[in-house]
Amino acid sequence: MILGNYPEVESGSNEISIAEYNLNKALYHLLFNAVNDAIVLIDVQTGSFVEVNDKFCEMTGFSRQEAKGIPLAALFTGESPFTSLEAQEYIQKALSEGPQLFEWLALDRNGRRHWVELNLTAALIGHKRYLVAAVRDIQARKEAEEKVKRSEEAFLALLNAIQDVALLLDPEGIILAANASAARIFRRSTAELIGHNVYELLPPDLAAARKAKADEVVRTGRIGRFEDTHRGIHIFNIVYPLFDAGGHVTRIGIYAIDLTEEKKTREELEKVKARLEYLLDHSPSALYSCSHTECCKMFYVSRNIVNLTGFSREEILVDPFFLGQAHPSG
Repeated sequence: MILGNYPEVESGSNEISIAEYNLNKALYHLLFNAVNDAIVLIDVQTGSFVEVNDKFCEMTGFSRQEAKGIPLAALFTGESPFTSLEAQEYIQKALSEGPQLFEWLALDRNGRRHWVELNLTAALIGHKRYLVAAVRDIQARKEAEEKVKRSEEAFLALLNAIQDVALLLDPEGIILAANASAARIFRRSTAELIGHNVYELLPPDLAAARKAKADEVVRTGRIGRFEDTHRGIHIFNIVYPLFDAGGHVTRIGIYAIDLTEEKKTREELEKVKARLEYLLDHSPSALYSCSHTECCKMFYVSRNIVNLTGFSREEILVDPFFLGQAHPSG
């Protein structure tokens, strides 16, 4: 590897050697400045920059003359883990072990912080050791990663705010995200659930039935709703398709609501209603229930009213004015 200033051509060299020298030098500068990464030649003994390319000047705001001779530490934030101490560890590894690739929070000429990816390589040039640093600006990538992280944190916070079971799956059933309620149901931590196939965590019959419903959602792109029962627990399942930019279903959201207590309450109410109607129907009085706000809207009539009027219960509930009419047999 040849970097830095070319040595002068010795006196007495022929014209072809000078031409070759100038050509090589031109090619060197062309290649040195054509790459999309910043390139820096660092003196190992002093830690100062010996040579930089145009991309380095563009990235940091330093001119080439300003950059030459400044210490490497001038571009450090000074905050752990981005101090001279940590940098020295990477330098020693590059010199003794080989190339080192790592991310670094650096400073530019105006003190702006920006993320870079550094590839440090040791080089021997003219019996002297140097470090060649290839520096790539990854600020946009780090900002994108931070946005994704914040989005994921917000998504998980929303997911855990849901009291019912919520899962995010790929079309094959691999769990991509799960809330705390899902973790309790499967008796695992949320971290342990990630990467598992949800159908392998369910009894075979239940897994097959739910997978068939999920596959239908993936195939049709329509929301699926269905109820099932497992170990006496009644579940109302909603399966949401999630689409990519091309309109294909690449994720499905599962929202499972436990209806067990609600069903028990409904069953108890139905029992109470049946007992009450039995008592009212067997009362010696003619009883009915109507609305106080809507004119003559009937909710209930006892069997004695049916017997007295000769009209069916359904007829009276539809048109309560039957009560004012004569018995058909009379």
